[in-house]
Amino acid sequence: MLEQLISYAIVVTVLAMVPGADMMIIMKNTLALNRFAGRITLGGIMAGHLFWLVISVVGLAVIIAGSPLLFNAIKYAGALYLIYVGVQSMRAGVLVPRQSLEHFDTLSAPVSRKSLNQSFRQGLVANLLNPKVLILYMTIIPQFVGGDVETGLGYSQQIILLALILVAISIIWFLMVVELVNLLKRWMKSYVLQNWFSKGAGLIIILFGLRTLFFG
Repeated sequence: MLEQLISYAIVVTVLAMVPGADMMIIMKNTLALNRFAGRITLGGIMAGHLFWLVISVVGLAVIIAGSPLLFNAIKYAGALYLIYVGVQSMRAGVLVPRQSLEHFDTLSAPVSRKSLNQSFRQGLVANLLNPKVLILYMTIIPQFVGGDVETGLGYSQQIILLALILVAISIIWFLMVVELVNLLKRWMKSYVLQNWFSKGAGLIIILFGLRTLFFG
């Protein structure tokens, strides 16, 4: 059981570290707003993971994945949402407010509640509409579920344990991403450079959306 958990932890760590839409949205909001907004975005993503955990435990994940109509609806909705978020970022006239440059070392930079709510919503919706997260809960996690006698845990209990390990690893990794991006902001003193970097993040989010739309 221990060896199986170690193998699983390695697999999900690699999957968490592979750049994806979740990471780019966290980076965009951290850069455009502040560290706290990045953490709020992460909170939205984790709320999405908890939703998929519940869906998996009650068996709905298999039903969704087995229905081409439902699966494709999630995939296309997710792709269009990523494109929308990316386009909004690209079109924003100012992505890194000048006043935020004075608050690099704090979590209390002047960010409105509306922006924080939007950050949480972006993380949540991007995760809920990500077909790869559904596939993760339907195929990857069940592969590491052992027998009840071998593990001493029932199927649902093992799914919950494995999902919580995934969530914990994801939180640690994405918090590191937030801090790295915040350090990058401090290094990039140029206001113009920071805005172009933010717009670049928006472009990458669009590309992730297009990839999901056309290549699944």
